[in-house]
Amino acid sequence: MPRHTIPVLVTALVVFLAPCLAQNDAWLGCFTIPDAGISGLTVSSSQTYYPNGCANQCRAIVNYGYAPVKYAMYSDSRQIGDSSQEGHCVCTNSPPVNSAYNGGQGGETVCSNANDYAAVLLDTPYTFDGCYSSLYDYTMAYDASATSVDACFTQCQSYKWVEIDYYQQGTEVRCRCAPFIIQDPDTTVQCANTDNNYMIFMNNVASGTQPSARAVKRQHST
Repeated sequence: MPRHTIPVLVTALVVFLAPCLAQNDAWLGCFTIPDAGISGLTVSSSQTYYPNGCANQCRAIVNYGYAPVKYAMYSDSRQIGDSSQEGHCVCTNSPPVNSAYNGGQGGETVCSNANDYAAVLLDTPYTFDGCYSSLYDYTMAYDASATSVDACFTQCQSYKWVEIDYYQQGTEVRCRCAPFIIQDPDTTVQCANTDNNYMIFMNNVASGTQPSARAVKRQHST
């Protein structure tokens, strides 16, 4: 099988891959499908007819001579590959466009809007925890802008909790992290690109004791 440079491929390609074991993935949300489609390696097999299969197959392309990729993009309702490679599952190193974020049902890998695709960051120590409407601001240790969620994760790699905010951030995201829990667990909401809607991720390899939200709140109020 010939080698190609990802994310741009010259010709359409259909790859038949064997299943592989799932690793830690982070759901990043639903994003508007660009008019020109998504550039990358479009993978098509019986394993990509469902969302987790798309992520698994994007991870497995290294077994067939391709360079590893960071992201798996999937839509069950529309083909999302660019004009050279139409398909429902695209493996790419290009992050989703931040300004195209539309929220989602909260961790789902299928987007309810037919014009959206789901983006998943592959092989990361972070997992998506949920979206919330209220934060414990006093736990924040870092607050800045980042070019992507992955870039935020790099900035916050020594912290247990990360918050991503897309609302009115333009081409970037607001990136905040803390050693203790950030979100009020009683304020779960559906993810959306609106004010007071915060995406929370947990770093599963960060060290240190992480008290519960109520414990942090109790300590702060005393």
